[in-house]
Parts: sequence; C-alpha cells; structure tokens
Amino acid sequence: MSAAKIKLKKGKEKSILRGHPWIFSGAVHLVSKELNEGDVVEVYDYSNTWLCLAIYDGGSLAFKIVSFHQKELDATFWVNTFQKAFDYRASSGLPNKSTNVYRLIHAESDGCPGLIADVYNNNLVIQFHGQALSKIKPEIVEALNSINKWTCIYEKPPSILRDKQKQEPKLWKGKLPEEITVTENGNKFLVDIKKGQKTGFFIDQRENRKQITAFTENKTVLNAFGYSGGFSVYAAKNAEKVITLDSSKEAIELADRNAALNKLNNHEGVCADVFEYLKSTPENHFDVIVIDPPAFAKSKRAQHTAIKAYTRLNNEAMKKLKLNGYLLTFSCSKVINRGLFEGAVAAAAIKSDCTFKIVKSLQQSADHPVLISFPESLYLKGMVLQKSETF
Repeated sequence: MSAAKIKLKKGKEKSILRGHPWIFSGAVHLVSKELNEGDVVEVYDYSNTWLCLAIYDGGSLAFKIVSFHQKELDATFWVNTFQKAFDYRASSGLPNKSTNVYRLIHAESDGCPGLIADVYNNNLVIQFHGQALSKIKPEIVEALNSINKWTCIYEKPPSILRDKQKQEPKLWKGKLPEEITVTENGNKFLVDIKKGQKTGFFIDQRENRKQITAFTENKTVLNAFGYSGGFSVYAAKNAEKVITLDSSKEAIELADRNAALNKLNNHEGVCADVFEYLKSTPENHFDVIVIDPPAFAKSKRAQHTAIKAYTRLNNEAMKKLKLNGYLLTFSCSKVINRGLFEGAVAAAAIKSDCTFKIVKSLQQSADHPVLISFPESLYLKGMVLQKSETF
C-alpha cells in the first residue's frame, strides 16, 4: 500500500527545510486519505515539491519526520538508523571499561520519533513515547537486536501516556534481572529497571556528575532530589560529608546502598520534602548544593507556575549556601528553555542579596544528542554558580 500524502499550507515548509522534525496539524493544508496513528506519509509543500517522510502520531503535534530522503521505511532502513546511532556512541567512547550505562537511541535526535533505548550493562531497556513507532514494535525490536548481541531487551512503558496509549511491560528477549549493577566513570550503581524512575537511572547527568568532584573536596554537600544518589556517590569520593535528600523512602534506601556499594562512609540519606527541609535548615550551612528536581512543567500552560517554583527553590538553596559555596542547579522541563530557566535562577539570586557567578553552563551528556536544527532536543539545562558577597 502506497504512503498517504499531505500538502502543507503556504510557508509552513520553512521549518522542515531547516531540518526541524515536527509538523503540527495546523500546518497541513490537505491530506490524501484518512490516517491512522503510525501511518507513514509523504510530505509536500504547497507547490507540490516533495519534502520528507513522516509518521502520523495524532494530536496537535501530528507528524514526526523520519527521513529527509526518499527511502523505503523497511527493515534495512531501521537497521541502518540504529547502526548509525550505535556507531555515534562508539565514536564518543561508549561503552568502555569504566562506563557500561548509556543512551543508545534518543528519539527524534536519532531519527526515531518517540523511541528511547537505554543500555544497562548490555541489557537494553526501550520506551515508546507516542504512537509513531508503536505500530511496528516487533520490527523495531528485531532491528535493535540485529546490531548487537543484547543480553536482554525489555520494554518499559513511560510513566505518563495519553489515555488511549495503553502499554504493558514486555520482555522481548532474555531475562531481566531484578536489579542490575552498572558502572559509570568507575562508580558502581544498583538500578531497578522495573520500579525505578525513567528507564531506571538518570543517564543524562553522567558528565555533570563527573564534574562535581572539582567543587567538593573536604566540603559538606547536599544532593536535593537526589533519587538513588548519583551525584552523591561522586561527591562522597572527596567530600567531608554528603546528604542525599529525597521524598521517596525507596530512593533513599537505594542511595544508601549505592554509597555502601562504593565503600563510602561519609554519606547520609534523608527522606523529606525538599522545600520543607531547606526551610528548616540554617542559613550558610552547606558548601555545595545540588538541585536536580523533576520537571516542574509538562506543558506550556504550566510555564508560569514552573518558573515561580524554580525561583523559590533556588532562592531557598542560595540562602543555605556558605559564602564562596557552589550551587549546581538544573531543569529538565522541556517547555522551559535555557533563557527562561536562567531568568528564574537570576530572579532567585536577586532576592538573595548576594552575588552569584556562573562558573559553568551544563547540559545533558552527548549520548542524548542535541540537534542544532531542533532546539527542543536540549531539555536538560544546568549551571554551576558560586556565591560571593555583593560589591
């Protein structure tokens, strides 16, 4: 069966010609036939010039581009797509002797709309966000399996789905261990794939975690929203004391176990609400504070509320920092761009009556590629700030 065809309204091809992979329903002028989610379409501009191949995903973000070239989206196409992603990670040194946990497929940034594939010590965990590729799951899994001898392939449904996206966990290959031990930059972590957040571990912070030891030697460190203690394990290698703070009892238990796994005796896990904990902490208390909260905004409608929350959270953390202390602060909200995030942090700094210097700007690690033509692919924004007196 031939692919359906869509024609765009005048001028709506501009973003596609710049390499952006999304087409919104409002940009479509004509559709050749009724579409079902997962259908492949050929996209034309208003003057009938061929532009790209896309997959219908439903909703207002209706089409996601899979190729800017006229190709057959067959098994060979997907094998080649995944092999390119595999080779890209290999070219940046992943995996290696000290790191066996990384992202293999990062959705649109790897030409695979909505598909996430994370590697945990040769166990592959996949997620399908949206309906674009859900229709061809068996073909996707077979292509992924063909590029490497994975020990296990496990599908874990995303935690947030549209109502009609009913997905169940599925073991496609092998046997998934109850718990996996992975190595990241020489540090060991226990990962619970089935019950853990995202696919089990926040892989995107790998390079940022690596940098924290430059600021933590003989220091007191608070890792807020610390989950399983990623930043804590790195910091505790040279800090005087590290506290992992999280509202989840299970997360704190895992953080404590990760500290023990790495033979660290200067770590303490605290189960408490981050905002309440910071309010009750004396001012000028910590040398280093890490703030890595969950996404405060899932949609543009929540932007204003999220920015207020980022400002309040950072202001509380800034007050608890000692003079010359360091704040590592992050946002993973996709709808909060770097400008908005930095504006919220700047507003927090103004309220603190102190000066904060930007030591470094941070973002997701390179196995979560950022396309220059797709600014939305930069979702993790971060800064290292140092507190000093006003001048």
